[in-house]
Amino acid sequence: MNTNAFERQLRMENYAANSIVAYRYAVQDYYAHYSALNKDNQLKYKGALVERYRPKSVNLRLQREKDLRWYFIV
Repeated sequence: MNTNAFERQLRMENYAANSIVAYRYAVQDYYAHYSALNKDNQLKYKGALVERYRPKSVNLRLQREKDLRWYFIV
């Protein structure tokens, strides 16, 4: 997945540089495991994250995926 357009949108919305890096990493990590952005894959991804990370980290990553989904819908 090419995240350049998503990253440009985040910059236009004045996201901080560290936030953009974190969003880009989360999106790339998701697409390293799943080829489509849908509810079923997001639930699987959340389960995998819960096994590896603390709940706060999981919620932040899932929020980034949600933001990406809205970016492509709008």
